[in-house]
Amino acid sequence: MPRLTAAAIAIAASSVAVLAQPASTLGPLTPPAGPISGTGPSLAEVSPRLPVNNTNTPAGAGLDSLFTISSPGSYVLTSNITVPPGQIGIVINSDDVSIDLNGFTISGTGPDSGSTGIAAVPGDRSQSNTGLLIHNGFIADVGTAIDLKRDFVGNFFVTTSGVEAGTISDLAITGCKTGIDAERIGVSGCVIAVSEIGIETTEANVERCSVQVVGAEARFGIRVGFGTVRECQVRFEFSEVNATGISVTQGSVFDSHAMMQSLASSTGIAVRNGVASNCAATLPFAIANPHNGFRVLTGAAIGCVVTGFNVGFSFSEGATIQNCSVFEVAAPTQQFGFPIAPTLINNNF
Repeated sequence: MPRLTAAAIAIAASSVAVLAQPASTLGPLTPPAGPISGTGPSLAEVSPRLPVNNTNTPAGAGLDSLFTISSPGSYVLTSNITVPPGQIGIVINSDDVSIDLNGFTISGTGPDSGSTGIAAVPGDRSQSNTGLLIHNGFIADVGTAIDLKRDFVGNFFVTTSGVEAGTISDLAITGCKTGIDAERIGVSGCVIAVSEIGIETTEANVERCSVQVVGAEARFGIRVGFGTVRECQVRFEFSEVNATGISVTQGSVFDSHAMMQSLASSTGIAVRNGVASNCAATLPFAIANPHNGFRVLTGAAIGCVVTGFNVGFSFSEGATIQNCSVFEVAAPTQQFGFPIAPTLINNNF
């Protein structure tokens, strides 16, 4: 039989001694009456959130805003906000700001009212949207739901660092002309229904968003420069101008779908200097105007599917089309621009 060490015998003896003590010396086993409360600081004490109101976020001078956030911190809506025509609901004039809409709505009087839900100070480069978070609520019936661009030159926003600075997530945006117009701001988990532009951003990523653009001036569903679009759905209806479902420059689009019902020329997914992978473009009914399922300029389409367009894949500057399929299209491919032959690999044309 194995022998017990001195240490084991000491531990066993101490345990027996404790169990042998009277119950009165071990303290009460019945919990106290009433609710159980924590002994540490509350969540509000650790990370206090300031209500958006006239005391904490008074309107800024000359900004035509109902509220202005001028200091870093965490802010929360405690009621709905109604934005008069020509004004801004909340102006952000600081970096490192978090705004929880808390399930409430920022609304205006209509898409032609000239109002904006949330905006940065136009032209102010002293802040760069760093540390910005906007989430968890609704914006409706304003001209632009969120306008966080600070400068614009040509087709690309002028930025300072080239790094995604903040995030917009889990918002529902309806009844506006433009949903989100930003720079260095990623967008995720948003549902957007507008009449002109759904999401436009640069040096940032757009993920898991659903965008519907309906109206004669419908132009872009999602437009990204120097970033990635992933797992997004775009639907266009009744556009009378040249429309693009998803457009990516110097970036890529993955696992996304564009359905176009444009009355003018349209492109489902356009890629320049990037890759479209495992994506689909659909035109549900025939239209005489030219329509391209994919438009690839110095890039590649891999594992993509086109249904119902005049042209399946329009390409230029040595694009690569690989493992792609077309259905019910007039022409599987069409070359434009520079006369550099494409690379076509294992396609179902």
